Amino acid sequence: SGNVINASLIQRGKAGEGEGIKKEQVVLRRKKDKKRIKIKISDLSKSDQKFLNKLVWDGKKVGSLLIKSLSEEDQKLINTANASIRDKPGKGRRKIKIGQPYASLRIKAGFSFTQFVHGRVDPAENDDEIDVYSITDRINGSEAIGFYVKLEGITDNKKSKSYLQFNSSGSGFKSIGFGLKHNIWKSVHLGLDCALYPKGSSIEFRPLKTDADKTWTWYPGGEGGILLIAPYLSVQF
Repeated sequence: SGNVINASLIQRGKAGEGEGIKKEQVVLRRKKDKKRIKIKISDLSKSDQKFLNKLVWDGKKVGSLLIKSLSEEDQKLINTANASIRDKPGKGRRKIKIGQPYASLRIKAGFSFTQFVHGRVDPAENDDEIDVYSITDRINGSEAIGFYVKLEGITDNKKSKSYLQFNSSGSGFKSIGFGLKHNIWKSVHLGLDCALYPKGSSIEFRPLKTDADKTWTWYPGGEGGILLIAPYLSVQF
């Protein structure tokens, strides 16, 4: 007849299912008065019949289907239904804003405090004696204060993350970190962390309390520097 009914689908008729429901019928709930009505599938529009054919009915009240399987018009309707509506000041009209997935890039910077301790062990001369452990020097105060800069990136589907970080302190210690993390299945993530200790990254200690002028330099990555690579697999609960 060409009439348009705003209604929601309650039940699709199947042989032997639904009281008084034939296979070629559907049960709808009319929006204006919440009344249940029966209608032949053949009386529906071609687009509605096509939509029903895509549904896999399992007898439950809620079904699911891929949005991409819908027509372009239906996809636009769903996007509009999930949109947020906000008033534009002074214009006297409303603006519809549709939320879309987006990637993000974040920059972090701050200060850090890392204390390094140098000690020595004097082994006992006899088996019945205890080894003597003593702390000869500490890197604290202004030398233990450093700063860091971290750059983080996340993809629009939130499945992949990466970061690049630079650390430096007043003691002469420097390092560069880089990492990747990707969600491969549900709560399972595959990642890679890299740490670079460049040439010249070092910390100077005084190994003897009795000789303040004597120093010993520690190179975390060796005098020529080193790159450490650590792949990992993680499961988040």
